[in-house]
Amino acid sequence: MSVKHGTRPAWGFWLALALWAGVFTYSLWVYQTTPPLGDGFARGLNRVSGFLGWQVLAALLAFAVFRAGRGLPAGTALARIRLFPMALALLMVAGLVTLTLWSQLRGMG
Repeated sequence: MSVKHGTRPAWGFWLALALWAGVFTYSLWVYQTTPPLGDGFARGLNRVSGFLGWQVLAALLAFAVFRAGRGLPAGTALARIRLFPMALALLMVAGLVTLTLWSQLRGMG
């Protein structure tokens, strides 16, 4: 499903990109519209778990976009678009790792 050099992206690239955009946007919508449940410190953790669950699916689709766009000419707009979902997924992972390490160092975990 990869793209050959100098050709237009295959339909799989556009499908994966559209699915990624939809799932990524839906994860934000789920976080904003889910009412917080629970009491005390754990209040609202259901919102975070819903957001992270959809972000995992978005990360898998970001990898599909990355793989489906192989062979795009380097330096083109499509080649940069191919990298955008993967970059956001990696930033999300880096943020979660940083937050986890910070909480462990502060003695919160």
